[in-house]
Amino acid sequence: MKKIFFITIIIIIFGCSNESSKNQSQNLLSLFVITEDLELGNNRVVLSVLDEQGQTITENLRFSLKKLGSNKITKIEEINTSSWPPKRNVFVTNINFEETGYWEFIVNRDKETAKAAVNVLENSSTLSIGDTVEPIITPSINDFEISKITTDIDADKNLYQFSLDDALKQKKPILPSEKEIKINKPSRSAKLRYAFKISEDKDFEEEI
Repeated sequence: MKKIFFITIIIIIFGCSNESSKNQSQNLLSLFVITEDLELGNNRVVLSVLDEQGQTITENLRFSLKKLGSNKITKIEEINTSSWPPKRNVFVTNINFEETGYWEFIVNRDKETAKAAVNVLENSSTLSIGDTVEPIITPSINDFEISKITTDIDADKNLYQFSLDDALKQKKPILPSEKEIKINKPSRSAKLRYAFKISEDKDFEEEI
């Protein structure tokens, strides 16, 4: 009797295990949050959903969001598709995060579910419109021997005369060397001065 009871338990466990494996094998969705630098408040979030072949999926998907540790799940109502190189599609939505910490994006298709967690910080490390870039200090021949700066055996000293931050302060354009012009003729007209982030609707010609 004990043997029959023991065998029955094994059959039940094995059957449950097979059912669990079957359900797992049917879950072929993968969810990725492309936008990782998220902060309190409104954020533009880009998501990607892939199948088992690594191809993007865009149809019959339902997205939701929850704070980890909370049972409240919020359905993402407004979400749009957008093209993504090389030949893929992503989902773009705006999310207003009211708390810092880990949040979980959820995507469902029929009985399939995929999740992806992100960490929402108090402040983003990405520059906002109008923010200035921290100065980039590069070695120059005023502080180092040129052999310590470059491995080029025929280095153009003019290229290393100023540190990049000094060149920008003095409003000196960085010009291509004669050697570079010989290799890359279109660089003759190149002048690197400075760059800063402007709004998308700003006319760049006004800033030149």
